[in-house]
Amino acid sequence: MPSNHGDLYSLPSRTNYRILDKTILVHDYFSECNDNNIPDMLKKLNGFDKICKMIAYNLYQFDRIPSYGHVVKNSCEVLKFWAYDKLFQSLTDSVRDDINTIRVQFGNLWNKFENKHECTFDMLAYDQENFNNLKVFYDYANDYAHIKLKAQNHDFTCTKEYKEYIERGNEIYNKITRECSNPDSNNIMYCMYVQQIMNHYRGNILTKLDCTVKSPQLSDEEEEEYTAQPLGPLGKGPKGESASLMVDSHSSNAHELSPSHSTVPMTIGSSLFGILFISFIFYKFTPLGSWVRERFLRRKMFGLNEQEVETHDLLEHEYDPLNMNAENSNHHIRYELSSFS
Repeated sequence: MPSNHGDLYSLPSRTNYRILDKTILVHDYFSECNDNNIPDMLKKLNGFDKICKMIAYNLYQFDRIPSYGHVVKNSCEVLKFWAYDKLFQSLTDSVRDDINTIRVQFGNLWNKFENKHECTFDMLAYDQENFNNLKVFYDYANDYAHIKLKAQNHDFTCTKEYKEYIERGNEIYNKITRECSNPDSNNIMYCMYVQQIMNHYRGNILTKLDCTVKSPQLSDEEEEEYTAQPLGPLGKGPKGESASLMVDSHSSNAHELSPSHSTVPMTIGSSLFGILFISFIFYKFTPLGSWVRERFLRRKMFGLNEQEVETHDLLEHEYDPLNMNAENSNHHIRYELSSFS
């Protein structure tokens, strides 16, 4: 039975974040998340009260925080990437330029939560673009070994979603490594963290992954047209007409393949034509035709007169070249009959 989840559902990075998303929101349990304890700057973020409780619960249940993947150093690292991403998602236009202040206040609140494992919030004050690129790089490096191993399986099918994920990962990987290879780079701390991630791979490089879609998926327009086709003539507009044409096309193909609709009528027609043609030749140009005509007229006039002379006279009138009208013809026939009474 096909899964309702996307193709990337089982990737290590997706699994890590999905488990963190499924936290139990215990209202009024974590006092740090009460309205009077949240800094004013953080109150301006969309839905921060919910984010606060999710972070507090995950820190409280730190032992259950997942750490799937090849480059994950520890569970705290996963939690910080997840939390910082939530923070950026909740930014509003009024505070978007105050990310440094928000990051400091957020870190102070974080460190007030019950934390048995000393998981402190020490993420650098990245701007949103740099953080998004770093997270894509981190997730891709974390999923890289999983994807590479999966691609070696003959049953693996490269889908459009997989291809786009790999291409995006390759793009960000090349961008970051190019920036960090520049000695004059201003993101020294940023590049140091990138290097820590790359230390998990032999040679500190990720070879380019390629994914060729073996089962091309339909575009939105094609998918709409395809789903409309089964409507056939009932469909309205261009799609309905297209569906009707599809049905007609299949029907014509069936007629071409079936001998019952073409060869049989032609055979019967040819036979009838041959019989009628031969009969006409015999009837018109042979003594047999004359005999048939004479026999027919005799039977027609059998009750009136059996003499051969009368039959001959009637035959002459039947083929009289003068184009007489019906009334005169009937009168003439009555006259001939009365003359032999």
